[in-house]
Amino acid sequence: MMAIFDGHVHLSDEKPEEYVEALLRAMDRNGVGRAIVFAVQEDTDAADSLALSAHKRWPDRFTPFTCELDTEDPQMAERLDERLSEGDWRGLGEIFVTTNDPVMTYQMSDGKTGEFRYPVPANGPLDPHFGEV
Repeated sequence: MMAIFDGHVHLSDEKPEEYVEALLRAMDRNGVGRAIVFAVQEDTDAADSLALSAHKRWPDRFTPFTCELDTEDPQMAERLDERLSEGDWRGLGEIFVTTNDPVMTYQMSDGKTGEFRYPVPANGPLDPHFGEV
């Protein structure tokens, strides 16, 4: 039987211990063997620490991705290099792309995506989570 791998799970910082244990029960109930876990965007440092602590406690069940991303920070690449080299992090997740982003505005200049806050390119889905599991 093939194990199910959930590639997108947010951890809540409201009652984190209870949340992670409930998540594990739900995973067991549904045959999910492993999950990529990451923060909710609002408070990345605190929420990133939840993903890391869940991984350290249950390393065979949780793969931590950092959400440490601020596209307007000129030092972001260096900060990401530092964060991802810490050893336990396996990738970067939850990148929001909007039509006011200059690169995406250029790439999706067909005029069909301007009305959407989170556009999807005409030629396929956009689910940018980068890393290795």
